[in-house]
Amino acid sequence: MPRFLRPFGAVAFAAVVLAACAAPPPADMPVLDTTPTVTTEPAVADNGICEARMFFLSDNVRQNYSLAAEFYRNATGATEENLRVRTDAFCSAYPYLMWLLDNEPLYTGGEPDDRNFLRLANIYEFYATQDSLKRKVYLDSALTTRTMGVEALTAANISYDEYARDLREGYFYYSYSDVYDDASQRQFDAFNSAFEAKPDSLDDWYLSRLVELGAELYEDPMERADYMESLVPAFDNATTARYVAGLVEYARTPPADPAQAATPDLVASLITKFDADPQSLDDTERRQLFAASNQLPDLVEENGGNPEAIQDAYFDDIVGALLEQNPDALSASQFYALFRRSWRRDNREQAEEYFNQAIAKAETNAQRADFYYARAAGGLGSRSSLLQQALSYQPQHGPSLYAQAQAYASGVGRPSSPEGRAAFWCLADRFNRVAASGDPRVASRARRAAAGYNRAGPAREDYFFKGWSPGQSIRASSGSVSCTTRVR
Repeated sequence: MPRFLRPFGAVAFAAVVLAACAAPPPADMPVLDTTPTVTTEPAVADNGICEARMFFLSDNVRQNYSLAAEFYRNATGATEENLRVRTDAFCSAYPYLMWLLDNEPLYTGGEPDDRNFLRLANIYEFYATQDSLKRKVYLDSALTTRTMGVEALTAANISYDEYARDLREGYFYYSYSDVYDDASQRQFDAFNSAFEAKPDSLDDWYLSRLVELGAELYEDPMERADYMESLVPAFDNATTARYVAGLVEYARTPPADPAQAATPDLVASLITKFDADPQSLDDTERRQLFAASNQLPDLVEENGGNPEAIQDAYFDDIVGALLEQNPDALSASQFYALFRRSWRRDNREQAEEYFNQAIAKAETNAQRADFYYARAAGGLGSRSSLLQQALSYQPQHGPSLYAQAQAYASGVGRPSSPEGRAAFWCLADRFNRVAASGDPRVASRARRAAAGYNRAGPAREDYFFKGWSPGQSIRASSGSVSCTTRVR
């Protein structure tokens, strides 16, 4: 574990001197030996955070523990106007905690535990907020230190709460998901371990994170559905439980038409081929791209395609010929294509007739949701009401949820205070729920959006003085965005 600094300040020296001069303690109190028995050591401020200073170490465990605890309390009690005080106090606590870990790691003055490890780990996390270049080094040190604490407890045959430590570890990777490439897997492993240990004790927020992470990590829809189904009974909120049950059903329902399987990568590759030569696509590829341009025009446009050009290129082959020869054989998607063309030609009455036929002939509610969403995305009616219609057919409809989240995010404004910037966490939560749908058309985009909004939230050094701590539930608000969220 890196030992970046051995600091000690004038405050600590005064503490030693004053303690030596103080009146003797009551007879029922243990005598605290405050006489330094180890010579002073020079401190080198090689981390660029702490000032160079001298510090005094004693061979007396209780003295070193008391000084470490006092400096640590001073740091966590520092006010917003006293960041330097907080920094100095953490820097001053550091050498005493290091000494304790080297000599009496589980000493507390009472029942032994790993609080010295936890305090040192928190100091490393603080250092990480002060030095962006060494951020990961300090965070790795925090992880290593907490692990050493558990190992020390195990070696001493002291029982500890694995459940609480799993939650702490999972939240660590949630908070620093931008630092660790495998943060999602490690977060999932930690929270899932806590769930397996105490399935009836896990808060709904952690269960929701498991749903969101499961949607990301389980590639097979059936495996994802089975896992989410195991979580449903543990939710306290009945509405959330029903929603997750709907996700289970959605994951187990195969796509009804090509548009529902149109991932961004697939659409991008088909557009590249189309731009080179529309006739180079085989029949399956044409139908896939036609369906995407028909029902996911925004996805096509985001990947550099022109939905109307694609419609015009393939309309006669896919819809026109069948309309002339056997109209009764038209599929729901083909009726929607007729609706779209009629609307573009300002034949609104005919367009609505075709749309109603598309809804009537749709095989599933998921497909009906697609049609309402496609209208909203194409500007073919009232966007907000059409999205609501889509979600009334399928509450887990990924594209509609993503579109609503985008509209919601547009109202956040430009917050500057920690309380206002915490509203970005609200947006991250919203996009994480969209990603939890597992819908391949939007899941990756939703995760990227969530990651971006998480980064836009207040940094730990900004919100510390508000009395917030990671994992705490707070109310955040900025512009029209408002929610109850968790501190990162």
